[in-house]
Amino acid sequence: MCNLVKNHSFEVGTSEWVVQNVTAADITSFIGTQTARMGSGIASIYQDVSLKGVNSRIFFLSYEKIVPESSPSGMGNLIVEVIWLDAEGRPIGQGLNNYMQSSLLISSGRRLTYFNITDPAPSEAEGARIQFSKNSFPNAQRDQIEIDQVVFGPVASLN
Repeated sequence: MCNLVKNHSFEVGTSEWVVQNVTAADITSFIGTQTARMGSGIASIYQDVSLKGVNSRIFFLSYEKIVPESSPSGMGNLIVEVIWLDAEGRPIGQGLNNYMQSSLLISSGRRLTYFNITDPAPSEAEGARIQFSKNSFPNAQRDQIEIDQVVFGPVASLN
């Protein structure tokens, strides 16, 4: 499978990604030497990828999530989305929306890999936005989440 995400393992920092309160980190990487660390408080990171030349309308999304041992419990929620984009880059639909409550984001230092299949992209979709967003509870400190090894590519069918 081809991966449509550029700089998928953050080896060149956060280049190719649009970030808010996200930095490259080099302590707990899954692959290579870097991760994208979503800082304390509200944070988001996304990348728009082109679907031109892709025959499939169903896509596979995988990513590695790490909650550093130094992060407290009750750290906020993580939302992972795939948003379909038209030729001008405007949102035209949603292909995936995963919501993870803070209670599921256990502060253990363990790496968890998530695998997802999107809903079929509309025929007019020419791009997709892969987006990770984190909110925060009031007065939370050190509520960090790290993302690594983001894979997004076409699949032949839902099976």
